[in-house]
Amino acid sequence: NVYGRQGEDCPNCAAILDNIKLNGRASVFCPECQPLPKPNR
Repeated sequence: NVYGRQGEDCPNCAAILDNIKLNGRASVFCPECQPLPKPNR
């Protein structure tokens, strides 16, 4: 779990944890381990 650890290193890959707002709530994730889905064209 990485909740509340924005800006710290990911415990799996050492990338910097990022924050995104989803449905009005903040969510912390690793952009390397959990990339955002690409939009459909």
